[in-house]
Amino acid sequence: MSWRAVGLVVVAVVFAVVGLSSTVVLMSMVDDVNRNRPREEWISTYGWYPGKLQRVVEAYREAYPGGRRHAWLFFLALVGGTAFVLGAVCILLPA
Repeated sequence: MSWRAVGLVVVAVVFAVVGLSSTVVLMSMVDDVNRNRPREEWISTYGWYPGKLQRVVEAYREAYPGGRRHAWLFFLALVGGTAFVLGAVCILLPA
């Protein structure tokens, strides 16, 4: 196997792990935020967009000032971004 194929397999595995892990972290953040709100003000777990993600993170930081889940979410995004760059290097560098 060439280094490119190995790199792309590693990127695929990292993307899968980061995707599943960030989903678990984000859903637990939504559950924690909704636990402290009246039912009418709950944040839905469906229909994600960047503004909603920001609103969930801000609500989580407000409700749990010592909470660490927003830091885990940032770390997972950083790992995903690094894997994206690794994948680009595997595809774009000349053989």
